[in-house]
Amino acid sequence: MTPMRRIYQRPVSAVIAAGWSVCLLAGWSDVQSNLYAIGLDGMSYLNLARNALELGPGALVNGYWSPLYPVVTALCIAAGRLPLESQAAALHWANMVALVLALGGFTWLLLEILAPLRARLAQAVEAAFGVLGFGLFMRGFQSGVWMGTRSTTPDLLCAGLVLCAMALLARFGRGAGSMAGAGALGLALALAYLAKAAMLPVSVAAVAVMVLFSGGSRKAVRRTGLCLAVLAAAVAPWVLALSSAKGRFTFSDAGRLNFAWVVTQQSTPGNESMIPWEGKDFPNSPALIPGPVRMYEFDLPSQPVYALWYDPSWFAEGLKVDLDWRRLTASLARHAGFYAREVLGRHWVLLLPLLAAAWGAWRAWRTAADAGWWREWALLIYPLAALAMYAMVWTEVRYVAAFLVASWLVCAMICVRMAAERGWGLAAASASAALGMFLCGQAMWMAPARRPAVNADLAVAHALQALGVPPGSRIATVGSGGEHTYAYPGGLRITGQIEALDEEMLPALGPAERRAVVESLAGRGFRALVVRGEPPPAWPGWRRLAASEFHALVFE
Repeated sequence: MTPMRRIYQRPVSAVIAAGWSVCLLAGWSDVQSNLYAIGLDGMSYLNLARNALELGPGALVNGYWSPLYPVVTALCIAAGRLPLESQAAALHWANMVALVLALGGFTWLLLEILAPLRARLAQAVEAAFGVLGFGLFMRGFQSGVWMGTRSTTPDLLCAGLVLCAMALLARFGRGAGSMAGAGALGLALALAYLAKAAMLPVSVAAVAVMVLFSGGSRKAVRRTGLCLAVLAAAVAPWVLALSSAKGRFTFSDAGRLNFAWVVTQQSTPGNESMIPWEGKDFPNSPALIPGPVRMYEFDLPSQPVYALWYDPSWFAEGLKVDLDWRRLTASLARHAGFYAREVLGRHWVLLLPLLAAAWGAWRAWRTAADAGWWREWALLIYPLAALAMYAMVWTEVRYVAAFLVASWLVCAMICVRMAAERGWGLAAASASAALGMFLCGQAMWMAPARRPAVNADLAVAHALQALGVPPGSRIATVGSGGEHTYAYPGGLRITGQIEALDEEMLPALGPAERRAVVESLAGRGFRALVVRGEPPPAWPGWRRLAASEFHALVFE
């Protein structure tokens, strides 16, 4: 086996240093130009982080959102002593921590893949393969197309942990596994679950790959036992706390809710689009406010910014998920098409290593020339299992970017190894370097123009305060409150909204009906009704908030 220190002494180390420098610079630039941007999910994660700092770790217990990302965000808030109006920056600082972790995991995976090939590859081929690897990394995490440090979601943090798990599996695949590695794999899988709940069921595939690489010896049994013991010990406190809060066993309600929303198309009060759910038995349903249009009031004891999305599982308690095989099959077909479009349409060039690797595997199987060829392909079991699981429910590239990048890196490694064995080292080096530079160029070209960060949300919040809506006030929105991110830096609480499907009815309301809407909302303690876009015509009293597209109707 090749000592890892020798890998670092070769020219690939210069490629790694350059890759880290470019990716960190791009990530920090992304952070600085989006420092105060908050997404819908980001509001909930910020709320969880702030509540954890103010109320203790118990405030992290949530049936929908996982705890690791808000913990890292809370540490950034505490380290920077950030006031409320600047706390959005903590999300992006947390993403820089996640980027460092992702770079570390990816570099580890790259080196583990190169280690067994050192005797077969020329130094120029190793360096070119490193260029290809960091081209894939930049395409996946710094292009602005899949994910980046601007996103206020835990996907980048989860990606780093997934890449660490893949590196450990690659280590087992080349015969360098150990008991310490088995424990580290269990910890990486546990932390990935604490970042995103979907990673727990996929962990089964990772453990299976480790068992496959370890063989049927007693050593394999001990390694598996230690891996599972570490995994169970790390996730048990969170699962127990969550199950105790829910009064039933659960490791997360996120999968169940998304399956109901997307696959079986069931509606719940916690659904962002507020699809009508009347007539269904949800004990924690929002209250219907009497009036000429459907208006709902909702709140939680923890007083979050946007109560309806802070914990959708609380409002959807009592949901019974219908397993519809026809719709599940349709979802699988739809998301298989998504994967095909993503690879064949937007990233067709990345299909070439996959086809070449498949051809090499077929040749190895037919000729039986390499008894260990299956070990390289076995590394794909873990990422392919994740792609299949997401295909059953809901797929976005930011969910699966780490698995796609790791899969393509493994396929590219198979291609380079085959080329080197046939004496095509120069061709392999040239092709790898060219493809890597092409991917790096695409990533930089697709990155948006850098600009100074502007706290536009705070300007809207200040405009509301000037109209008599101070921090702590309850406001209602027209349609979903998910776009009203100014509420967080303004210390406001969105606890009511007019049904999105009734938004088009507002222009037709007469004076008496408009007065009834205002009286109903004001009578329940709301300070303002806010709409994104133009307010209903012929309805006096609306005020534009700063230079934004938001307009508010403030109640006396």
